Amino acid sequence: MSWGISDNAREKEKLKAEINDFFCGLNSVGDIDYEAYSQIYDAVMPIIDDMYVRRKEMTRLNDKNNLAEFKGRLVDTLEDFLEEKGVTPSMLPNKEREEDDDENAAIIYGWHYDMVADNIEHELCVHDLIGREVPCDNPQIIADTVNHVYEAYQEILDMIGPEFINIDDDDERRLKHEIRQTFMNWEVFA
Repeated sequence: MSWGISDNAREKEKLKAEINDFFCGLNSVGDIDYEAYSQIYDAVMPIIDDMYVRRKEMTRLNDKNNLAEFKGRLVDTLEDFLEEKGVTPSMLPNKEREEDDDENAAIIYGWHYDMVADNIEHELCVHDLIGREVPCDNPQIIADTVNHVYEAYQEILDMIGPEFINIDDDDERRLKHEIRQTFMNWEVFA
């Protein structure tokens, strides 16, 4: 990551900084001259801006497909975290899961998935965050929403139990940061 880019920067700004660093590196070792660097920069950066405008139109929470994708992204965040911690599907028993499902199957499955996704949607509705044209910048709503989504995560963590997974304060902060970042990337939060 670029030395001057905050971890809290929007995804687009991080990408632009990484691309700029790459081209600066090519320039600094003489693979391209400054004129070529400038031309590439002037051509590429507007394309990235346009790409994010188009993506924003596709990812705004204004229809059921986008809402389902958004909830899926938040569930995937928890799923990835659980995998990093060594949790397997067998550690979260689910009668809906086939007995012959392999260990690479989703950990959060069936009614577990629905429970987390429904809690996320409820929180979006409570704060009127679906279909907004302008990202929410109210700190209290942002904090409440992040905390309630984390509580939905916590229900799954509690079902897995401390014998399989131990969550410390750093884990909680990281998950809350990732929740907030997902909301920001989808421009639900400013």
